[in-house]
Amino acid sequence: MESNFFKLNWRDVVNGLIVAVGSAVIGFLGNAFDVFALDWAGVGKVALSAAIGYLLKKLFTTADGKVFGKF
Repeated sequence: MESNFFKLNWRDVVNGLIVAVGSAVIGFLGNAFDVFALDWAGVGKVALSAAIGYLLKKLFTTADGKVFGKF
């Protein structure tokens, strides 16, 4: 079930958390292979940014997939 314009449902929040965890894992692996030193604050920032970006996108998208109800 898709959420409506300016509304989020629990599925949106769960998907946002999945995006956050996936981004954190990718950031962790990229950081681990790049420098061999872990920057947990950086990984957390990437995860938080990805989750917020996803939720904002869902918030401004209608049920039929149009951003701001027009595009």
